[in-house]
Amino acid sequence: GSVHYFPGSGNYLVTGFSEADEIFRNNAEFRKMGLPGLDKYDMVRRAAPEVHAQVIGFIRDAIHKRYLMEDEPFLIQTVREVFDRYVQKRTFDFYNGFSKEVIFLASFRLFGFDHQRTLEFGRRYGYSLLSPDFVPAAVSWMDASLRDSIVPGDGRMLNVLREQISEGVVNHDQALDIGKMMLLGALKTSPILLTLLLQTLHADQRKWLMALTPEADVLRKFIEECIRTAPVIRKSAKEVLDDVSVGGCPMHKGRKVYLDISAANRDVQAFDEPENISLNGNRHRHLSFGVGMHQCPGMQVARHNALVILRTLLADFRSLHIEDAAWFTDVSDDKFIYQPSFMRVTQNGVTGTDR
Repeated sequence: GSVHYFPGSGNYLVTGFSEADEIFRNNAEFRKMGLPGLDKYDMVRRAAPEVHAQVIGFIRDAIHKRYLMEDEPFLIQTVREVFDRYVQKRTFDFYNGFSKEVIFLASFRLFGFDHQRTLEFGRRYGYSLLSPDFVPAAVSWMDASLRDSIVPGDGRMLNVLREQISEGVVNHDQALDIGKMMLLGALKTSPILLTLLLQTLHADQRKWLMALTPEADVLRKFIEECIRTAPVIRKSAKEVLDDVSVGGCPMHKGRKVYLDISAANRDVQAFDEPENISLNGNRHRHLSFGVGMHQCPGMQVARHNALVILRTLLADFRSLHIEDAAWFTDVSDDKFIYQPSFMRVTQNGVTGTDR
């Protein structure tokens, strides 16, 4: 079946799409577990769930409408410059180098941090969350920036949060929590997504060389299917708040439910071609970003950045050769994160600066 009970632990595993979708949506009966991997960043949601959802929904709408499209030229230019610099080396680490740097610059720009200071900040810490002093420094910068005055017409993240503070929707500490979650989440997951896209493109290069075009609709479908078949976060955990039944399986209060997102995204009852990346057959719906109250607040930003980067560098990505890569699953009590430790690539064709 799609719901499994383990008597030894008393916990449950859900592999079916519709059952996982139901649990994601039902905030009254299932509580999202914490993120122990981010405990060291003090990622505490001090806002009530309904307030948090309201702010996240506003941010998602505001950022998408007020910022992403108008700032796209900056992202294209940044992507081109960073890639051309790396490709001059002929061989470079795509994940730890290009992906982390370009997402770092795009994310700090999205929040509204000063660009020159961002460059200095990134060089100092190597564009990496792994630097022990990086997170405290970034949070301190965000904390101070949230106290600045509102800038009329500015649709960047810090300004949107300032507006929410001024309207009394959240207080300063709650806004800081939301900002931390979105910035650190982007810096953690988006470089992995870019690396997954490159790996998928090269896994069946002959097919995608013919199928993919710079057209946005085609690339969007490809990106969504990559996200569906290879989600970065492969498992999510909830706590049962009251005795309920899901998929015919009784679940008892206080137990944990593990949602196997990777399995649910390949459910044969939900997808026409569950194991394949299909630009036509599947409905391009998945649970990789969560659903409802527990939906990823930065998912539209991740999609937009992936689209612009892939469209800008599609020809260059086709000319890259993956020399070596190592992927591992970061296992914690309630989630699996699928990520590379490195991806070494060699450029075999002409570079953007040669064209």
